[in-house]
Amino acid sequence: MFCSKCGCEIKEGDKFCGNCGVPAPNIVNSGNQPVNPMQNQPVNPIQNQPVNQYYRQQPAPAPNNNKRTLIVVLIIAAVLVMLISFVSAAWKLYKRTREIVDPLRSLYEEYEDLFEDYENYSYDYDDDDDYDYDYDEEEAEDEEKKEIEYVHVDAPKYEGDHNYFTGEKWIVAIEDLIVNSEGKSNDKLFGQDCDMATNRSFTQGMALSDEGKFYYINSDTAAAEFAPGAKCAELALDGGEMFYLIPTGEALGKNKDVNVGSLYLFDTSTGLSQKVADNVEELSPVISPDGQTIAYTRFTDSKNMVLCIAGPDKEEKQLEKGYLRACSVNNDGNLFYTNSDQTEIYRYIDGKSKKVLTCEEFNNYFVDGDLDEILVSCKDGAYYCDFEMDEAAKVYDGTYVTNMHTEAIHQAYGQFWATVLDVKSLKDLFFISRKGDVFIVNSDGKGAAVLDYNYDQVNNILFDASSRKLLYGFKGVVYESKVTDEGIENEVLYDADYVEMFYASYDFKNIWLWIEDDIYYLNDGELECVVPDYYYDEEDYGLIFTWNIEDNKLYFVEDGRLYSVYNTESSTERVSDDCVTLAKYYGKLAYSDSTGSIFVYIDGEFVEVY
Repeated sequence: MFCSKCGCEIKEGDKFCGNCGVPAPNIVNSGNQPVNPMQNQPVNPIQNQPVNQYYRQQPAPAPNNNKRTLIVVLIIAAVLVMLISFVSAAWKLYKRTREIVDPLRSLYEEYEDLFEDYENYSYDYDDDDDYDYDYDEEEAEDEEKKEIEYVHVDAPKYEGDHNYFTGEKWIVAIEDLIVNSEGKSNDKLFGQDCDMATNRSFTQGMALSDEGKFYYINSDTAAAEFAPGAKCAELALDGGEMFYLIPTGEALGKNKDVNVGSLYLFDTSTGLSQKVADNVEELSPVISPDGQTIAYTRFTDSKNMVLCIAGPDKEEKQLEKGYLRACSVNNDGNLFYTNSDQTEIYRYIDGKSKKVLTCEEFNNYFVDGDLDEILVSCKDGAYYCDFEMDEAAKVYDGTYVTNMHTEAIHQAYGQFWATVLDVKSLKDLFFISRKGDVFIVNSDGKGAAVLDYNYDQVNNILFDASSRKLLYGFKGVVYESKVTDEGIENEVLYDADYVEMFYASYDFKNIWLWIEDDIYYLNDGELECVVPDYYYDEEDYGLIFTWNIEDNKLYFVEDGRLYSVYNTESSTERVSDDCVTLAKYYGKLAYSDSTGSIFVYIDGEFVEVY
């Protein structure tokens, strides 16, 4: 028997083909010829030839010529693309090279004769009878190293307002580093994000840390936490008294949506606290400049509220019923207050209340140092009122007032959107609207003078209340303009050169102009160059120039050094060889060096305080 698949002989009784493994029942029969089991047809065996040899002698299958041809074509195409790209790049490089080289070659050919003459040129000093100069190399080096002799010059003392650091004791916060007049510092709050407040003599301070803790700071720079858990606190502008409110966690009112607490007055001289009232609305208290009067709103029962005033030695006096909030209270107990919707302003004086303003909801307001005046910022402009006016007057028709300009103390007052300004009157400074309008309230409080130029267009604008003059720069021209109730009369102070920037004392008696690369002192219209060839590095941080109120000089930074100058170049004095940043805090000058040390101007010199 033979295997029908491979043709090998299968012995009788075998179950599988010994060569290919096909089962014997599928391939065997009783005849002498192999049979295809599927068709039952005879199959011709391969005669006298082993099966394996038969397979080796079979011709190999013909290769796929179409696939091989495609591969060859793709390779040739890729080579051609690379060759074309290379030739194109080389041609572009050649053309570009010719564009550069050809003009240079033409220039060289044009001046070839001159170059040859220069190479062959020789000068014989002996042939020049007029030459008689003995070059001194050491003398030349001395000329290069020569510098101005920096000397100390005293400038006339400034006698104007806002010089807060003339007393024997004072403190100031330099980047939350508390420094006093003796050069002592306290870094307990240094590096924290604190809200700092001070009294107008800078002898006391208060800080609210980013952890929600209140600190009282005395003239020795000691910072002591007081009233743990207090919701709000405030230091009187004249110092001596503070208030704070400890919340009870209770909510009263018709909808149980008003948080209340216990209100206390704190005597900073004795360290004793006195409870004023319970159930006080936690955002309502304000304090008078002398600290002897505090206004607040409290619940008389679970639903009804009343506006009150009290003091350390004053019994509570109930003024008006309703959900009302005091905007301010002065030393006489007179105040401005608003309704809960903040759409109405009332004045309370001599025991009588009067509505002075109805407006759209205001976003903030400003009060003067004596808390006798108020400027309310509304959606449609600004309104001014004092205790002598029957109603508030619209002084600016535009949009919200966002800022004011003064070198005086300006800090938060009360618990919502108020700023107290240490000025005699709100008419002594200028305000800036959201769209950049600059205006100054008229002397009668019933209007305002508006500057012709936008705040973003002018530089370093100043206002002197005593002379009612504005000093500002616009497009390289410096103006000293008179402010009247009729408007602002633009008067040119200097326009002979383009002025980059100007700096001045508050009274305008000392003015420095930055023109091109030099700084000049302006004296009766004439310029005196005080800083020639000034180099300004745009990557410098902090102030580059600033006027120091304490010595009436201009300070500037150049090449990492700090200098001061008055009215001549010879009055320049080198203050420090290492100055990284220059800063000013309410007129107090300070700088830091590359090591991180901080120096503060104290008694005519800079003292290292940290």
